[in-house]
Amino acid sequence: MTADVRRLIERCFQSGDRLYIGEAISAAGIARALALHGAALERDEVPLLIYDDTLFGDSSDGFVVTAKRLCWKNLMEHPRQLRWCDFEADEVRARDGDVQIGEHLVQIHAEDVRAQLTAFLSAAAAGERAEQGYFSPRAIVRLAQKHMAANTDVFYTPSIPARKLQKAAGVHGLRTDDVLVLYDDTLFGSAEDGFVFSQKGLHWKNFTESPSAVTWRDIDVREVAESEGGYALAELEICIAQANKYGAGAAAAVRAITWLAQEGDTARYIELTPEAPPTPEGVERCPYCRVKNPTRATYCQGCGAPV
Repeated sequence: MTADVRRLIERCFQSGDRLYIGEAISAAGIARALALHGAALERDEVPLLIYDDTLFGDSSDGFVVTAKRLCWKNLMEHPRQLRWCDFEADEVRARDGDVQIGEHLVQIHAEDVRAQLTAFLSAAAAGERAEQGYFSPRAIVRLAQKHMAANTDVFYTPSIPARKLQKAAGVHGLRTDDVLVLYDDTLFGSAEDGFVFSQKGLHWKNFTESPSAVTWRDIDVREVAESEGGYALAELEICIAQANKYGAGAAAAVRAITWLAQEGDTARYIELTPEAPPTPEGVERCPYCRVKNPTRATYCQGCGAPV
């Protein structure tokens, strides 16, 4: 991945005033970048490119590119970061004074650097999508947001509070980067109980119980349903406070993500699902989970699959 990002940097950027690439980055520049952004980086991550957007050259504002992410700090703001899998190519656009990445803005005074960063980020996101396929971390987050947006105890990368992130990752034996979606089911916000979506699967811990996990490919989408205490995978129940309000959304998110993970195996689900009785005019059954949908529906209301 590092080699791919280096090639992309060479293709999209031109070294110049306040833009430092590879060996042109000084030891002092690396030290300043790590002081600002080191908490977000893994041990083996090093700056491959540094852009200094300050007037006096102290690098307190600007952006840093590593093999795995973009880190930046705007004037009078906290440092931020996004991994290549956290956004899509069509979410990147150059504007007057900044580069927009979804809801985020990276302030850049130099117009040519804005254009170069826009081209680089679009290519990096497209490359990550091609490598990950449709089942990307970003896709998991989007499906979770679609079905669970109303629940204020659900948090999404890269905006999961650090203490909750560290606690949940420790409970489930994950790296912090693996935690894409976190539901905190505790009273005081420790995140010890609740559930986590990673790219590998669903991880949960109910109160007084041991942590459990199941991969997305091992879930039977037909057995995911809202339950009295939250939502269930066959005989397994994942607890949610205010289950009557949020259980259905969580179950819908799990069905949608499961379907996405098993997209290549959808024929198996059609084959295993019994034939349903005829549906009334204007209503069609989803070929994957057999839930009834209006004929004009774009996505299944049950499992989230395109229909």
